[in-house]
Amino acid sequence: MQFKYFVVAMVLHLAFCQDDDFTHSVMLDPDENYALSWKYDDETITFRAEVKTNGYIGFGLSRNGGMKNSDVVIGWVKDGIAHFKDRHTGNSYVAPMVDKKQDWTLVSGSENSTHTILTFTRKLDTCDKEDLKIGEGTARIIYSWHDKDPVSESELMHHTHRGSRSLLLLAAAPKRSQHPKDTSTFDILNPKVSVPSHKTTYWCQAMKLPPLKKKMHIIKYEAVVQPGHEGLVHHILVYGCRSRNIDDKFHGWGGVCGNPNMPRDIRICFNVYLSWAIGAEAIEMPDHVGIPVGTEDSPTWVVMETHYDNPQGKSDFVDNSGIRVHVTSSLRQYDAGIVQVGAAVTRDQIIPPYMPEFLSTGNCLGQCTKEVIGQKKWNQSFW
Repeated sequence: MQFKYFVVAMVLHLAFCQDDDFTHSVMLDPDENYALSWKYDDETITFRAEVKTNGYIGFGLSRNGGMKNSDVVIGWVKDGIAHFKDRHTGNSYVAPMVDKKQDWTLVSGSENSTHTILTFTRKLDTCDKEDLKIGEGTARIIYSWHDKDPVSESELMHHTHRGSRSLLLLAAAPKRSQHPKDTSTFDILNPKVSVPSHKTTYWCQAMKLPPLKKKMHIIKYEAVVQPGHEGLVHHILVYGCRSRNIDDKFHGWGGVCGNPNMPRDIRICFNVYLSWAIGAEAIEMPDHVGIPVGTEDSPTWVVMETHYDNPQGKSDFVDNSGIRVHVTSSLRQYDAGIVQVGAAVTRDQIIPPYMPEFLSTGNCLGQCTKEVIGQKKWNQSFW
């Protein structure tokens, strides 16, 4: 079957049960103490934070996942009365200051014997220099809570719990499809990788896929991030190997990508097969589309490249993260494929000094697109 349908999708999958009114939900912390739900329209976004505490809770937007220069809210419920303020942090580690203009609005606040629940809303763009604009792309979310309520609005105790997550706040509402009864899964995982203490590491893990006797379709795949490593695993690419004659001794080979000891058969695996990046959790195909596996043209070997982001240079990370693949033998109408376009960034791409901007251009020739897309030749330029 020729590739006739191409899918580029990043869908934020719901991790737990949520109110019907909210379209997105996620547990922010590994211990599942901080549940966040949200919905949005063209102008506003509304959040619901449900946290396992009877103290105050904090929520914010950060430029880089840190506390400095962030847009935050802090609220709590005491004696049945909800307290809530729009705040911001400066360029130093001090308690968040109350904004002159209160753009975050409390919708409701309540608590029970175990949890505090706050619902709040604001415009995507408040035009306030003390706020951060909420737009498309990855948002750096910071969160915190304390076991007790503050004494007053101006006397905030230092939080007892905190963390950060990267989320696609303006992603399309996740699609909930009912999978065929014959759907099964297999995992592509890192086998207890001792992550180097470098700030950035690209780790390559080679493995042979489970043998399949017939064509099947991948209808969904998702990241399996080891609890506590949500900030460590930045993105994962699974490359398909063209060669089907790789020696079985390389199954399980792992090492830093591109290092001199990387086997040649593994080094040339560079066709992107599956991809995931921080901020997205599950990628699900449309109901009539599947990624083929088990065919003569689909890979039997893969190399999984995991980007570890380790800014503090810790040396005690041991990681088992990877990708979970959902497959079915109930074939769908179309095969999905991936088209990669763009100008490669290489050492030969020299940008003259003091240039205010620099444009890289390329051209996809019709002879190439015909091989992939089919009968028509598409000549396409990109920059």
